[in-house]
Amino acid sequence: MNIKELIERSHKIAIEHGWWDEPRPLAVSLCLIHSEISEALEEDRNHHLPNETYYSGKVKKNNNTTIVTRANKCELKTFDGENFVSLGLIIDKPEGVPSELADAVIRIADLCGYYGINLEKAIEEKMSYNEKREYKHGGKKE
Repeated sequence: MNIKELIERSHKIAIEHGWWDEPRPLAVSLCLIHSEISEALEEDRNHHLPNETYYSGKVKKNNNTTIVTRANKCELKTFDGENFVSLGLIIDKPEGVPSELADAVIRIADLCGYYGINLEKAIEEKMSYNEKREYKHGGKKE
């Protein structure tokens, strides 16, 4: 998928799931993008590798929900004394630094879709400018 398709799909999904039923201030959207980066930081602080994806899921049983964290895909079953009984199908939710970075990009794309920002053009323009800057410009250490 290219950047334009990413923006269109991200914004369409956000609209379909009610995230733009009421317009939100730009500042709120920017804070939500920042929150995804903070969640990536928390994954690092919890000692997950930068390229590690793990999964969490929900299992519904008798209208109760139990949170299950696991590393691979499977159906959760229990033994009732005679048979193995399914507790429900686990819905996978990717977690980890890659997932949180993806969330940040998706939120940025959604925001660009809402405001009609041509992100591909902006990226090309900014990268061209950055290529011409001096080595470690601005005297910054990081």
